Amino acid sequence: MFDNPHSDYDVMISPYKKDICKELSDACHKAGLPILWYYLTGDGYDERFDASNPEPYHEYFYNSVEILLTRYGKIAGIWWDGGSSKMNMPVEEVYRMMHKHQPGLISNGRLAGVNTPGLKFETPEQRMGSFNNSRPWETCAVIHDSAWFWNGGKNVKSLNICLRMLIDCAGGDGNLLLDFGPSADGSVEPEVKQRYLAMGDWLKKYGESIYKTRGGPYKPGHWGVSTRRDDTIYLHITQVWPQGRFTLPALPGKVLSCKALTGGDPKFEQTEDHLIITMDSKDHASPDTILELTLDRSAMDIIPIETLVSEPSLTMNAKVAASSSIAPDSQKGSPETVVNYNFESGKITKQYGEDSDESELHIQKDTSMGILFSAEDQARIKRKIGSNHRGHFWRHWKPKSLDSKPWIEVDMGRAQTFSKVEIRELYGQIKAYELQSWDGEQWQTFYEGESVGFLFVKLIEPITAQRVRLQINKTSGASPSLVSFDLF
Repeated sequence: MFDNPHSDYDVMISPYKKDICKELSDACHKAGLPILWYYLTGDGYDERFDASNPEPYHEYFYNSVEILLTRYGKIAGIWWDGGSSKMNMPVEEVYRMMHKHQPGLISNGRLAGVNTPGLKFETPEQRMGSFNNSRPWETCAVIHDSAWFWNGGKNVKSLNICLRMLIDCAGGDGNLLLDFGPSADGSVEPEVKQRYLAMGDWLKKYGESIYKTRGGPYKPGHWGVSTRRDDTIYLHITQVWPQGRFTLPALPGKVLSCKALTGGDPKFEQTEDHLIITMDSKDHASPDTILELTLDRSAMDIIPIETLVSEPSLTMNAKVAASSSIAPDSQKGSPETVVNYNFESGKITKQYGEDSDESELHIQKDTSMGILFSAEDQARIKRKIGSNHRGHFWRHWKPKSLDSKPWIEVDMGRAQTFSKVEIRELYGQIKAYELQSWDGEQWQTFYEGESVGFLFVKLIEPITAQRVRLQINKTSGASPSLVSFDLF
């Protein structure tokens, strides 16, 4: 896509015959926008790309990157992709050249990890990164389905899903890169454009709780996330809290004031162990209720506070059934994918080129949890769920398109008492639902709502049941994709 004197296969031999990178960089500089190049390290078209004789390609790669950093003005960084380790790149030499021509540029760790010279950021792909304030990271995801190219408009993520991704990244002390595939003529499809504009409208109202903040001091949990700046903490409460009473661990400082950016009149109380907030449930907002806390000291000096209670889901090892499935024997469709099993490996499989250091998903291994499956059943379920951790976009339940009132249920093997429910979709396609429990004769509805998305609800009263069902009454018109079903 640039005029590369080291290659005879670039945009200059196309009918366009113009250096697109030059046009783009000139436009960005004129508008005051920093520009980072996306660079795919492996040019499979070039005959020099030969792992058995890498030196010619190493020279071509070095020279091409140098062109991009010397002919286009100020370049803020490079977003590497492609898994360069297959060619054993001379990365130290490349990085010395990069910082010689563009001092201070940033890049991700996909060329050679995060321990080479200069600022590197990690890039968990199509999933949320974990809380990490020791080095920068950004989730890279696509707004439609799981493909980076335009897919014709399938599975465009709902506004609430997109906003939750943004909020959760900020609370994890990371960034969100939310991409889209353009249509054939390069334009943004109307529904995708609508999502970005709606996110912009939300940020115009509440951007102070996202921009120029750091994650914390509360670490993310089922309840939501927090961000901070100076003496201010922003609580993004994504949990549904119908009782109107919300509790977090105590802060090492005095709260001087608490106000709701999303509307309402919150009250707060500080004890030795807790920060307690009460607020009328009619003022709880979607996708989150944003509260601004002003402290008597800097919020930036507070050591991150754990908020996750170590309680295993009661659906561990549950039997799962559904009204239908587009692929009952595949991880892309089977209902068994939505719960965890204590016989899973728990390994997080990496996407192509990913540099995350998360190697283990810490699955509760207590064999007393849920139903004990025979060796034969374990093998059968393992074939269905595949090697991907739960929550991965390749591991989900999806009902048939002709199933007008789909449902999915978990059977825990014996009656269990729970007070919290967490259910997650991939794209936010459910528009009306009921949560039901089986009383031995019929299904009883104990909670209902309009959208699931990333749902975490604390019930007013605990429920005791062996079987629990999500009954889907309305969708956006597409079959929903569910990735998790937990009870606590």
